[in-house]
Amino acid sequence: MMVKNTLFCGSRLNITTAILFFCLLSFSMGQSFVISKKTQKQMDELFSHLEDWPLPKAKQAANLLMKRPLLTVPVFLRKLDSKESSRMRQASVYCLGKLKAKEGFSEILKIISDPAMENQLSTIFAALAEIDENKAYSLLLKHMQSSRIVYRNPAFENLLLITKEKHLPLLKKALKSKYSASREYAIELIFRLQTKESISVLFSQLGDNSAQVNSKIVEKLGTLDSDLVRQQLLAFSKNTDKEMQSYALLALVQQEDYFHLSLFNEEWISSILLSLRHNDYFIRGSAATALVNIGFSNDSPEIIEIMNTHLVPILLHTVMGGVYYKQYLVLREFAYKKLTQLTGKDYGYSQKNWWQWWEKNKKSFHAVRLLRGVSPEQVAQSKITYIYEQGKEKKQITFLATPKKTNGSGQIFFLSQGKMIEVLNLLPQISFFELEKVYGLEEKGLPRFTIEVKIKSEEKTVVVYGREGGLLRQVIDKIEATTEENVWQLYWDSYYFPDWDDWYAQNRAWFDKNKDPEKRDQRLKKMLVSSYSWLKPEKRKDVARQFFLLMQKNDFLSDGSVQLAILHIKTELDINEITEYWVRGIAYSKKEYALTSLLDFLGQKYTLRARELIGFLLRQVPQETLIKYLRHTNLHLRSIAIEVLSEYSPTSSSNLYIQSVLEDSSDEVKESAIKACGKLRIKATVDSLRTLLVQNHQNAKMITLLLSSLIQIEGVEAFSTIQQYLAEPKSEIRQSACVALGVSSDKIFSDALLQVLLNDTSKEVRKAAARSLAKQNTPEVQAALWNIFYQEKLSSPLRCLALEALSEGNTKKPSKKLKLLLQSEDKLIRTMVAIHLAPFWEKEAVPNLIEGLLPQKQEYPNLRLLSQQALERITFTRFQENNSTQLHKTYLQWWKKHQELSVLEWFFHSVRKKGYDVAPLLDVLLETEEQNQAIPLLIRVLKKEDWYLKDGSLWLLEKLSGEHFGRITPQTPLEVREGIIAKWTTDSR
Repeated sequence: MMVKNTLFCGSRLNITTAILFFCLLSFSMGQSFVISKKTQKQMDELFSHLEDWPLPKAKQAANLLMKRPLLTVPVFLRKLDSKESSRMRQASVYCLGKLKAKEGFSEILKIISDPAMENQLSTIFAALAEIDENKAYSLLLKHMQSSRIVYRNPAFENLLLITKEKHLPLLKKALKSKYSASREYAIELIFRLQTKESISVLFSQLGDNSAQVNSKIVEKLGTLDSDLVRQQLLAFSKNTDKEMQSYALLALVQQEDYFHLSLFNEEWISSILLSLRHNDYFIRGSAATALVNIGFSNDSPEIIEIMNTHLVPILLHTVMGGVYYKQYLVLREFAYKKLTQLTGKDYGYSQKNWWQWWEKNKKSFHAVRLLRGVSPEQVAQSKITYIYEQGKEKKQITFLATPKKTNGSGQIFFLSQGKMIEVLNLLPQISFFELEKVYGLEEKGLPRFTIEVKIKSEEKTVVVYGREGGLLRQVIDKIEATTEENVWQLYWDSYYFPDWDDWYAQNRAWFDKNKDPEKRDQRLKKMLVSSYSWLKPEKRKDVARQFFLLMQKNDFLSDGSVQLAILHIKTELDINEITEYWVRGIAYSKKEYALTSLLDFLGQKYTLRARELIGFLLRQVPQETLIKYLRHTNLHLRSIAIEVLSEYSPTSSSNLYIQSVLEDSSDEVKESAIKACGKLRIKATVDSLRTLLVQNHQNAKMITLLLSSLIQIEGVEAFSTIQQYLAEPKSEIRQSACVALGVSSDKIFSDALLQVLLNDTSKEVRKAAARSLAKQNTPEVQAALWNIFYQEKLSSPLRCLALEALSEGNTKKPSKKLKLLLQSEDKLIRTMVAIHLAPFWEKEAVPNLIEGLLPQKQEYPNLRLLSQQALERITFTRFQENNSTQLHKTYLQWWKKHQELSVLEWFFHSVRKKGYDVAPLLDVLLETEEQNQAIPLLIRVLKKEDWYLKDGSLWLLEKLSGEHFGRITPQTPLEVREGIIAKWTTDSR
């Protein structure tokens, strides 16, 4: 061992001593450390920054020190000494925890009882849990039951993070703690488990001698979305203990309010009416509270009479302190809420004002069951719900004005009073309360828009069927805009913030203050990552997609968020769409350690989807890093690394790397290398490729790859080799040679393919030749194919192959000569011509396309499918019949009904049938000067509808704008389709 210079001189003697001791110890173990003077100075400075803990600069210093744990752990241990400042000791505890330093557990335990460290107990407990969670759990549970609150709170906060189902026996013992606050905490931890056994424990603790504990249990049972809980609560109607029955009754009231349910059955109603006359005001007040809920949905004259005459004084007596203290604490908030709902008034907790109002109005009072208009006083109890439904798709958004966490269905947002009034004030503008209940007719596949409004006891629901939302559009737009602004509310992180109200208050203040889109997006990304593991499975896909979109806008992501996001990926059961969003989002951060971790993970979980993601990730790393993956132990990573490397401009070194991989033991890697050799035209590999060709003379796939690469490298010089394979007896080998010829458009290769198309005896070989000719698509090839097609002496299937090759990528308007063949005596020719004409919306093709749906001879097996797709394209109409005869009959009926209309009118009717407001298309039909008004409508159709309506929209968009960004067919890849749509959407702005 060699130590340069004097270590940490002067006042840092304790650090010096620790490092010297560690170095000597390392020397005795055969390790060697060299510490430069510069390093000494840097570490000395970093440790000095810890005195400012927990300021950002101190945390930054801690992160740097933790990167050298072998040197710094001994120092951190020494820094726990009582002679050090509390800030330095707290920073050292934090670092020992993050480093999971096992030797630190016993040392940290020693400082728990130090009065100087009482304010740092949360950090101390967290560190113990990180070092050894199992040992720490019992210790923290003990401190949670301490007589001193200074120990209880931080212990509970850290237990929230590590409590699991296996800890339930320990928590049941904690329920016997003599301190009610500790029992409350235990209830909170048990509630987090949400298992059948934990629910039973909650029920068994009802009737605790502490009001706070009972109140906590009622709250938890009332907000747990569980049929088991609801069944057990309903069973309490038969319980002879009226106090216990009342607790269950309050939990049921909360269940109804929280989840918008109707739970009270006849047994409960009779029991409640009986309890209403009980001499115990807790039992009487609980019954009155429940009866308010029942009364708003029950038209029984008896219950309405009770609501009008008896409930207000009972609830007033309850709210104003007429109940024994223990139960009053549980009941007061329930009773107050129901009193305001029942009366439509809100005098707070002013006993004088409430009784004055009641004395003045009790003779004429009727329970408020219908309100009109909107005022600030009413906003607190208001709710607006927007529901969009189409088929299996459903989106639900609810706005509430009271920031109390609820688990209702869909997305729930809590708005400030001002924001809520903004939304509510739109209702009078559209005369919402005067609208009919339903507009339009329910049809299969037609979207349904619903707006539900509740203002205290007033409720109104309006439903509109149609694509645009009709009369509700203005309100829907406002709701969607407000949703986007407040989307952060969906990502409450219950892992770090068990108290939702505190979290909401803190974040609402931040979002109200910060309007910078970039800052808001940064904070939202952090929320998405940190809250993901607590979200319901059905919500996770939306979160992953939102994270991906935010990373596309701005690629910054903190190291902590990166690590947590990678953990989310690894907890998914397979490589799915959610995984893909996370991986692509993280990749935008360009952090090499993250890319490396993800690549290793995807290599182990290899699937076709994983292959695409690996390629995407490798495109994010520098070329020098990419080359390292050519020697990776995982064959899939090697294979894909070669493919990505072939996308770079070739260099002598990269060519040598790829050439060396031709000897790889894996066929997959070898195939990628062969493709890369051709793509980069690496001449030095020709001999190796020819050797492989001889070795794989019966492997059709390998022959295709090798011949393709040789053609790309040698050009026409490879023709003699190709000829040998075109003359092979086996059709599979000839087919491979034809596929390979598609990579070059040299005339010599085109002529060879044309000869194969005309003369080969194999149907599959001729098809391969036609597909390769379609790829070449030169004017000479097109002329030759047209020549083949028009030769009547040739067989119909051969001519049709030529026409099918011409149809791929052809944008040239068909000639009159071709249209004349719609009258050909040959049915196959007639049908193929009609298929060729369909993309040009030639309506004369329709009868032949309908005829093509009928069963055919096996000479052209895909004719029926091609005819059906062409019909969908030209008529903008799809039918669901699977039987070809029935489908033929259905389209024939359609043709008889619509043949007098133009193709543009067919499009108009199809879009209108989908529920769109097609008025702008009238300008196109009538050819007025306002035709461009139809462009926004066409883009909406382009974004949402089936491929044939998308393609029709493109046709009209091109007609109106003169632009062309591509066509959409059933075979168009998703990314291409989305790219076309994005281009039109951007340009239309």
